[in-house]
Amino acid sequence: MDPLHLWQGGHCAICGNAEPLVTDHDHETGLVRGLLCRTCNTNEGMNGLPGTVYSRYRERNPAQILGIRRRYWDPFRKEFARPAPPRQNDWDTTAGLM
Repeated sequence: MDPLHLWQGGHCAICGNAEPLVTDHDHETGLVRGLLCRTCNTNEGMNGLPGTVYSRYRERNPAQILGIRRRYWDPFRKEFARPAPPRQNDWDTTAGLM
């Protein structure tokens, strides 16, 4: 069985709910971070402000804790996520767009 599923015990890495979980990944690197409920996965993408539970999850997520470096498999595109190209500057919103 997958180490993330075993370690998280079927619970969301942020809120602990035992709902159907989705695989969360970092869009910059393409690496898996952990398993989240749909609510936390949506909120995590929109609320990464410093000091929030979402920013703390990004800094220290289950995959980091377990030493897992696995690329995210996109079930819709049927391919592994690719790392986003480096941003030109902090306000560059075009990185990762194709």
